[in-house]
Amino acid sequence: MLHSKTRFVPRNDTYITTLFLDRNDDGDYLDVDSMLYHSKEHGFYLTRRIIQTWQGQTWETAAEVETVHTPGKLRRSLTIFRPLTRDQMIRVIVENVVPEEEGARKLVLTALESSGVR
Repeated sequence: MLHSKTRFVPRNDTYITTLFLDRNDDGDYLDVDSMLYHSKEHGFYLTRRIIQTWQGQTWETAAEVETVHTPGKLRRSLTIFRPLTRDQMIRVIVENVVPEEEGARKLVLTALESSGVR
């Protein structure tokens, strides 16, 4: 039996927010745009556009500070779509929007877990 791939089309769906999820070991944000959408047909999903540069033998995700195009340096852009359940969407927003100060994020996550959101 053939399986059909879900076709996400962000321009036809409801944009919810942009998230800043990825940092390198130095704490710099990576050149990854992560945006949360809702589709009437497919539900919630995360779309990620990742910029990578060729580092000799492997492709590495570039830091935002490296986004200025360097002549002779190979670059590529990947776009990934990740479907999310309602619970996953709630956790992604809480983990990336609710501040850690004074335990706010921990309190919200504890409340969600006690209500069955995993």
